[in-house]
Amino acid sequence: MTILPNCNDTKERLSLAFLRAVAARCRCIVTPEEGGDYGSIDAWVSSVEQTRRLIWVQLKCTSTELP
Repeated sequence: MTILPNCNDTKERLSLAFLRAVAARCRCIVTPEEGGDYGSIDAWVSSVEQTRRLIWVQLKCTSTELP
């Protein structure tokens, strides 16, 4: 039996995928924060070239059903 993700799981995955795509273009890596939304931090972004650069990110995603 396959368990399909709910709408919120899908939006969370889409926002993380978008962040990874933008970060890859900027030569950065993205690491999701383990254990969910801890302290409003969903992931962190780090530069490949400059190891001391680190950005904590809170992701948001909304959706609207089409008629």
